Amino acid sequence: MCFGIVIELAPNVVVVPGEGVVRAIAQVTNIRVGTVKAVFDITLIVIAGVMSLICFHELRGVGVGTVISALLVGPIINVINRVFTFQHRIQALALSRDGR
Repeated sequence: MCFGIVIELAPNVVVVPGEGVVRAIAQVTNIRVGTVKAVFDITLIVIAGVMSLICFHELRGVGVGTVISALLVGPIINVINRVFTFQHRIQALALSRDGR
């Protein structure tokens, strides 16, 4: 999943809304995408947990896998972006580098 997200974000074209929000926040704040992704995912889990407790009076829909994924995907994306250079080659293949 982490490689897929890195490849999706590399060409700087339209992406799915969740990753687009993460990329926009990362660009505006100058924070690494993986770090923003981790904070964003954890925030969504907290919101889902609170809404679940309010609506069902118990925790539903937020499992261990969801929490582990939220905690690990962002840091792994940061490692991939630091270690590998294929993202730059993907950017070079994009039709427009300025996002238009």
